[in-house]
Amino acid sequence: MTQKKLFEILSLLKSVNITYRHWNMVWNIVNTIKTEKVNIVDAKWYDKFKLDHPNYYPLKLDDISTWLTYDNGDCVNIKFENHKGRLYCECIIYDGDSLNGFFRKRQRFYVKMYLPVKFIKKYLHDVIDGKLNKFIENSYYDYLEQQKHDWMVNFKNALLIK
Repeated sequence: MTQKKLFEILSLLKSVNITYRHWNMVWNIVNTIKTEKVNIVDAKWYDKFKLDHPNYYPLKLDDISTWLTYDNGDCVNIKFENHKGRLYCECIIYDGDSLNGFFRKRQRFYVKMYLPVKFIKKYLHDVIDGKLNKFIENSYYDYLEQQKHDWMVNFKNALLIK
């Protein structure tokens, strides 16, 4: 798929959320921040102590240790959107607990940014394709439900006419 087509599909899907077992996407984002021009819109610690002491706790988004959490799979929430042809990304990293991150007790930090356009082709192709397949499947089931409803109404009307 072309980059343009991926953006069109992303617009159709409204957004693509990655929440479970996609730690590789975090690595991709961190490496992109290190090597490419990334427009950080907003980034903030949720920990008041870290927020009040930025000299001691800078929010280094290009350092993977900033992103580490108790359970690297379940404590990550990443959302991608198409904002007028630009790839917008919101990340929230949670602190997990002793239940493998199942209870995400509190947010550690969030970041809102625009990633380079080539990120969509390089890293999001499979994710978007999977979400598109799910969208198509759900649309198909909606269509079948509508067909079933219409058939039932028509059948009922045919019975009542006799």
